[in-house]
Amino acid sequence: MREKWEEWMKGRYGADAFSNFLARFAVVLALIALIFHRQIFSAIALAFLVYSLFRIFSRNLSQRALENRRYLLKTQGLRNGFQKYKRRLFGEKGYKYFPCENCGRELRVPKHKGKIKIRCPKCKHEMIKRT
Repeated sequence: MREKWEEWMKGRYGADAFSNFLARFAVVLALIALIFHRQIFSAIALAFLVYSLFRIFSRNLSQRALENRRYLLKTQGLRNGFQKYKRRLFGEKGYKYFPCENCGRELRVPKHKGKIKIRCPKCKHEMIKRT
């Protein structure tokens, strides 16, 4: 069965970041439709889901790649901000983050070192902070 699926998917675009976003957004709209009993949200959710599936099964690889590239460029700032927030909240637990007082660049220093002098690699500004 898996071989048949792989054979059928050959030459097709497959899932990417944009189609994943469309499918997730369709699920959110479907949940809103269930909660508020509005058919318009169901119709819009169905349209987003159908377009996501169309993109996944499409054979026009260059057009789908271009659409995905545009999506990634438009959401780059939001995704970078979310990744930074996620990293600070859940990952790299042995570090503390400070903004540079001069240029605003985010500086990462090890935790539990007491008072340390921090030098910004961008503007060379020095500051003393407790970690």
